[in-house]
Amino acid sequence: LARDPSLVVARERLVALYGQLGAWERAEAHYRGAREGGADLPELEYAYGVLQGLQGRWEEAALAYRRAIAANPWHARAHNNLGQVLERHRDFEAALAEYRLAASSEPTFRLARFNAGRALIALGRADAAAAELLPIVEPRDADAPRYLFGLAVAEIRSGEKRQRAIDGARISGNSTC
Repeated sequence: LARDPSLVVARERLVALYGQLGAWERAEAHYRGAREGGADLPELEYAYGVLQGLQGRWEEAALAYRRAIAANPWHARAHNNLGQVLERHRDFEAALAEYRLAASSEPTFRLARFNAGRALIALGRADAAAAELLPIVEPRDADAPRYLFGLAVAEIRSGEKRQRAIDGARISGNSTC
């Protein structure tokens, strides 16, 4: 940037790095510098959304993710993170839609499928959650335990739901109970 202040990608990366370091003012300054230079890059807006989320500024984060998506409708990480903001507001249907857009934009993005599974569990759709989670438990890497746990929760909830239906049928169909 000292040689060429117009390098927007360098500013975008500095927004992300300073955000990870908690140097909010420096990250904000690089974001403003890039925007003043006319930049409207999806990665810049995504990095700014992450910066806002790290500070607990969820509305600003959502706006930045939406700007990233407007610039690139297939931005999987922006859809995923917007889904997480929506989930914080307990809008599980909208969050699920964002997670599904993220997964369709990047089919190997396992975190988006995991988040979709969690949203489905929150919506009481454990069978659908299990179907969403089952394909992502492989490969067995550092993330697999989290995905296996999500699948186990979905299977337990799905089994409880099936057992309640069986018990309900047994009670309603058997007058000796």
